[in-house]
Amino acid sequence: MIPAQRGNFMALLKRAYFAAALVLVFGSAAFAGPQQIRVTLQLSEDSALYESVAFFKDSIDKELPGAFDIQIFPSAKLYKPNEVPHAVGSGAIEMGAALLATYVETIPATDIFTLPFMFTSDTMLRAATLPESGIRGPIDKAILAATGARVLWWFSSGPSIVLARGAPVLTPADVAKKTVRVAGTSIAEMVKLCGGTPVEMGGDQQYEAYKSGSVEIGVTALNVVPARQLWEVMQSVTVTNHVQNEFVWVINEKVWQALPSDQRKVFERAARASDQLFRTKVLGVAKESLELARQKGMKVHDLSEAQIKEWKACATPMLSAFLNKSGKLGQTVMNGYRQILVEAYRTPSR
Repeated sequence: MIPAQRGNFMALLKRAYFAAALVLVFGSAAFAGPQQIRVTLQLSEDSALYESVAFFKDSIDKELPGAFDIQIFPSAKLYKPNEVPHAVGSGAIEMGAALLATYVETIPATDIFTLPFMFTSDTMLRAATLPESGIRGPIDKAILAATGARVLWWFSSGPSIVLARGAPVLTPADVAKKTVRVAGTSIAEMVKLCGGTPVEMGGDQQYEAYKSGSVEIGVTALNVVPARQLWEVMQSVTVTNHVQNEFVWVINEKVWQALPSDQRKVFERAARASDQLFRTKVLGVAKESLELARQKGMKVHDLSEAQIKEWKACATPMLSAFLNKSGKLGQTVMNGYRQILVEAYRTPSR
């Protein structure tokens, strides 16, 4: 090889070594492209639950343009609702929304939100679902420890209601000796304690069950009324707020830990903003749903304080059962509940 050729060869070799070094040092950031984050949820694109994660995605894209490819899969296309906790925790998918109730078998203390008539006011619920609250804080930590998924934010599905074909359901006596559509073991237990017969069925079965009369009373969420046009088969709505159907948005912990600290802060800001925005928005949607129900001829009723006390008295055994099965964490969140109760109803000192 002549000197000139040798010089060119050495120059090319140096460039090759330099390029290889760049790949080793910057390869994952410079050449891998945007990080993929797939998100699963059980509701459709026209739901507020979907809107909440779409808002989160837009916030991330705005602050970290090109850094992430966030793909949203609605309507349980990838995982069924009860599969989400394991799917996210195991890393089979990066993010997802799960009903808090799906964690009850693993973390019994999460059942505090489906104990009847614990959170009958928005003030109480907002205080309980703040990240730093004595209820949500311990539950978030327990979900992370038990499943390997980190809670980013919570989402409320809105007020719970009781439907009836004729006279409204206002007291426990109104469900005695009647068949009641329910979803979940907690409400089924309350119905039994109050003398009724619970019939568990999915949301998509409600309309036909009410129409045929196979159940006389229905326990459901307010947003289901317009979604399934239940005014065609039921005549009265009682806004009870007896349970709170909360969703949690979770991200796989290994994915979270792999994010640089500045990106985590962006995720946290987007999650908190979505939490606050949609908790308020859901209340607005609830008011619209009630107004539509009235327009369609349904009679809307609220419970008095005295009636709420009757329901609480009927469901009292459930509180003892909750404390027995939920252990130390159950006692912790119950202490947090008592503190929030004191704060919510404390008389101002001035």
